[in-house]
Order: sequence, then C-alpha cells, then structure tokens
Amino acid sequence: MKFDIDIFNAKMKEYDSEKLVTNNWGIKKGTNNLMMEYTYNPEPMNASLLENFRTWEQESSSPNIKVADTETGLIVTCKIDYVRPDKQLDDHIILMTGFLPKGNTPTLCFAQVLVEFTANENLNFNTEAITNQTVEKGSDITSTLIKILTKYCNLLPNSIKSQSEIGQMVDAPKGWKYFPDIVKANIECMAESIY
Repeated sequence: MKFDIDIFNAKMKEYDSEKLVTNNWGIKKGTNNLMMEYTYNPEPMNASLLENFRTWEQESSSPNIKVADTETGLIVTCKIDYVRPDKQLDDHIILMTGFLPKGNTPTLCFAQVLVEFTANENLNFNTEAITNQTVEKGSDITSTLIKILTKYCNLLPNSIKSQSEIGQMVDAPKGWKYFPDIVKANIECMAESIY
C-alpha cells in the first residue's frame, strides 16, 4: 500500500465542497514544506462562521510495516493547523492513522489525535489510539474518535472561562468547535488516497 498526495488533493476538493473550500498543494512562504490551505464553513450562507485551516503534507511509513499484532500495513500522519482569526497564531491537530489491507481496500485499523494550543498548553488534549478493540459498541474507529473529540471541543469554552480568571486566555476561537469536522474530512480523504 502507498499514500498518494495528489489523490488526497483531489478527494479534499470533492469533499463537501460547499462547506470545505480547498486550494491545491503549495509551499508555505519561508519553508520548503507542502501544505494545503482551505476554509471551512458549516453554514456557507453565513460568512461570519468561516474559519481557515491548513493540512501539511502527510508522512507515511514504508509499505507493509507491522501495524497490528499480526498484520502489516501503512501508517499515515499529518499536522493540521487551525489558523486563528488574527492570523498571528495557529493551533495544531496531529492526526495519526494506520491502515491494513482488506482485500483490495485499505481499512482504517487505528486513529489518534493530539490537539496542541499555541497560547495555552494547559488545554492540550491527546486521545488514546482508537482501534477496533476500543470502539464503542456498534460504532467504528472514525465515529468513536470524532465523538471523543466533539465532547472535548464542547468543553473548551468552560475551560477557557476558568483559565481566563487567572489571566491566561480570554475567548475561545469559534474554529475550535470545527476540529471534529476537519479531522473527519482528513481521515476519510486519507483513506481514499491509499492504493
């Protein structure tokens, strides 16, 4: 199995194209790294909800490495930036995924997310690795991960309020609540970019 960034580019462009508007891969000024910038808006008719994100070029393991106890597959990781509205800071989502071949179809066998906040490390969050053995009954890996991430993101405004009382942060950027949607889009497009 191999991961193809050009297929990922095409899949992101096709993914809910009213809410998620992507650019092609490009080089970030001052770096040699490829990244894809995009906007996300859950209500395209309401411009005030628009937020900016970028996905950096994925890193993938050598094909056929040991991903599970007895099976070999492919590990794909990436960093996703949430570009804060002031464009001075960004927060990071580190997405780690593993895929196993099931017939001719790559199948997600684990996913994990680390969220890092630039201005307040006390809010950083790391999920456990979600596998078929740890998913909620009747669920799958992606849905379980998104449910955990959604629950955490919904708690952020209260965390910010208690933190701001000791002078660390004031307002929770509204883009934080979109993290689950952005992670889901990236996982689904990454899965479709493996051959």
